[in-house]
Amino acid sequence: MKTNPSRQMKTRLRKILRPSTIGETQRGSVLLETVLVMPALLLLMLAMFELGRAVYIQTALNAATHQGVRVAAQRGGGAPDGKTQAGVAAFKQAVADDPILDPKKIHGTPKFTPARCTRTSSTIVGTTQYKLDFVFPGFNALAKLASKSSSGVTSGIVLTGKANLRCEVTWK
Repeated sequence: MKTNPSRQMKTRLRKILRPSTIGETQRGSVLLETVLVMPALLLLMLAMFELGRAVYIQTALNAATHQGVRVAAQRGGGAPDGKTQAGVAAFKQAVADDPILDPKKIHGTPKFTPARCTRTSSTIVGTTQYKLDFVFPGFNALAKLASKSSSGVTSGIVLTGKANLRCEVTWK
């Protein structure tokens, strides 16, 4: 029994050009590559989100500190202990007005030095600290590992807000 050569050619051509055979060998490798790359891309995306949030919090903390220093400089300084009451109140109000900053995470009391404006020290410097907690728990664990001191105590991540302004006192 002889087969028709044109029929054999058509059969071979169908097998070669059949769409399902073109991608069948690559389906498994595409799935494997996706499984291997996707966690790294997700981790990178989450890290970018956390970094952006930390930068925003740092900027907001600096702005709130600047507000406190501005009020302290306008009043010509404050109490002898270096904690200008009006400046601290302005700082706390600026933190309360911000949608992201949490007043409970302010670390310590804001410091404004020198306590009073004099002819020799006409600049007030404000320093505040804020404890940063990440949204994703895995980053908190990494931050604790990275910030371990030699004694084994973890300090976490503390952002520092700084600002300085000249006193607005007119000397006679």
